[in-house]
Amino acid sequence: MKNLGISIDLFRLDGGIGGRTAHRQDSERGADNATHPLRFACEAEVSSWNSSIEALCSGGQVWQSREYAASKRFQHYVDRYVVGESFPATLVLERRVPLLGKWWYVPGGPDALDVESMLSAAERLANFARQHGVFLLKIEPRLLEDNATIARLAQRGFARGARILPNESTILLDISGDNSDVLGRFSSSTRTKIRKADKTGFQARRVAATEENCRIMYALLCETGEGRFQLRPYPYYRHFWQTFERSGRGQLVLGYADEEPVAGMFGTVFGRTSGYKDGASTRHLKLPSGLCTACSGN
Repeated sequence: MKNLGISIDLFRLDGGIGGRTAHRQDSERGADNATHPLRFACEAEVSSWNSSIEALCSGGQVWQSREYAASKRFQHYVDRYVVGESFPATLVLERRVPLLGKWWYVPGGPDALDVESMLSAAERLANFARQHGVFLLKIEPRLLEDNATIARLAQRGFARGARILPNESTILLDISGDNSDVLGRFSSSTRTKIRKADKTGFQARRVAATEENCRIMYALLCETGEGRFQLRPYPYYRHFWQTFERSGRGQLVLGYADEEPVAGMFGTVFGRTSGYKDGASTRHLKLPSGLCTACSGN
């Protein structure tokens, strides 16, 4: 199953959301906001933020966690936590743009199971953003991409944002059960390649996100991205990996062939899901095909 996170830009134009199409609906949304106004979370609500996110209908998006908010401070984002009656708790990242003002970015949200409930939450958030002088709201709802969804979003004045990630798709895998259950869900060719990697002596080791191990992982990422995509600076990745490890929500794994690190990944655990955040493998050594297939997250 493939789940596409859709990046959408929402502009404030002439006091309306997304231009004239949304402007005609402002009075209806304004009434809803007056009845159930949004607000910034209090200190107690922020301290228990992760529990609130994990209780949402999707089971919790790691991009809405306090750990992710902390990692984005490295890029000078200010984390804002928005709550309200009949509104999904939503992490907003704020930055200032010279001469323009503030823009808000909602990573992995607003949380919703369908396009209509997402639109309702997004439009309430847009009105709240306008009250705080925000000129642009970018959202990333986790919705399955199809023509009907895209058309509905466009109808309400939303526009597709620029692609900034090398791979913007999310593949969902069922990892319930024990190792044999998970292995059994792979194709026969994939199972063969994984067993072949085992026979070559390849080892996957859970390691601490120490300075040494983080640098090994980053070097592998640089090899993976060489000529393909750009990476953020090393301190950003180290901060991310160590922040999630300290909270018990992340694990660094390095793969070794003949005691040489040749692959690596960083996984996250949040709510009901585990995420393959970063994956890399060397491009400068000839590796068994099974090793590349099993461990590369390019």
